[in-house]
Amino acid sequence: MENNKLIKYESGLIKRVSDAISITNKLLGVMESRLIPYRKKDKWGFCTPDKKVVIDCIYDWVKPFSDGLAIVTLKGKKGFINTTGNVIVPCVYNNAWEFVEGLARVEMYNKNGSKYGFVDKEGNNVIPCIHVYANDFSEGLACINSFNNGFGFIDLQGQVLIPCLYGGFTENFSEGLASVKKLGGKMGFINKNGDVIIPFIYDNAHSFSEGLASVDVNGKYGFIDKNGNTVVSYSYNSASNFKEGISVVRKASENGYGLVNGIGYINKKGDVIIPCIYENGSHFSEGLANVELDRKCGYIDKDGNTVIPFIYDGSSIQIDPDIEYTTGDFSEGLASVGMNQKCGYINKKGNLVIDLIYDYGSLNPYSKGLAIVKKNDEWGYINKEGEQYWED
Repeated sequence: MENNKLIKYESGLIKRVSDAISITNKLLGVMESRLIPYRKKDKWGFCTPDKKVVIDCIYDWVKPFSDGLAIVTLKGKKGFINTTGNVIVPCVYNNAWEFVEGLARVEMYNKNGSKYGFVDKEGNNVIPCIHVYANDFSEGLACINSFNNGFGFIDLQGQVLIPCLYGGFTENFSEGLASVKKLGGKMGFINKNGDVIIPFIYDNAHSFSEGLASVDVNGKYGFIDKNGNTVVSYSYNSASNFKEGISVVRKASENGYGLVNGIGYINKKGDVIIPCIYENGSHFSEGLANVELDRKCGYIDKDGNTVIPFIYDGSSIQIDPDIEYTTGDFSEGLASVGMNQKCGYINKKGNLVIDLIYDYGSLNPYSKGLAIVKKNDEWGYINKEGEQYWED
């Protein structure tokens, strides 16, 4: 009886702690959403949505807040500040990335070259900058290269769990497996104990997604399951990971400009749901995919119907190598498009909602209601109504 009381009490305590964490995260999210990167001439800080500067514009560059911290650059070095503007990680790193699984990857240059490590949200140097290369953590492990001996994996404490025995193209863990390359050899898959689960028989192999992995045999791509069984035959020049049950595949085809690798779409059974007729194409995002036909971009739905006509500048075929063509995927209901050497944003009905006034090739997807754009060769952030958060 006493044990039952204890269990009930602990369950209640856990629930209260969980509720408190949930409330804290929600408040943190609200606070972050009210802090917008703001540029005054060539210096950056943060403002509220009504453009009241609350963190002074003293930095060379800033990124939006994520998990309560923002990456800032000062005198060419990167660090992190919190939502009150206090420095949590000093600006001593040459590069820094956002926090993943509680740790942020950082890079520091020295006389021996570039070295990678990790810091936590309290500013502690949890894993020193000793690795020649390091990727972000995924499923509790990060791919690293130490002393140019090959690639392996460390845990969140920096302990090497899988020795650095593998070659380039080794990827992080996904769905319990990692694609790795034998030094000078083929690729296969290992588990988190380092056991070989799928043998080293592939010329190239990508991470598992939705239970399947894209692999290359003799220059042709197909898909395998986690037992190594071939699910989709090897018949494509390239094949992306599955997303929402659909993969973007590439197959050689002929069009008015000669032999090109045509883009199409397949499902997880290998059925072609949209033929390989496009010059370029992206994953479906928010129900639509950005595809290119006859050097113009438009958007199709999952049945292959044209939803937004092919009137925007293409991205894959560049007549002028100095011009970057930008027509992007939908994010938060908007997508970047390019036309007549300028860029703006459209909605899913194809209506232009942000005018074509930004520098060509400079637009990025919206995230948390903001997008970073370039105008007259200067960067700045806009909201979904086109409000500009800078002053020149």
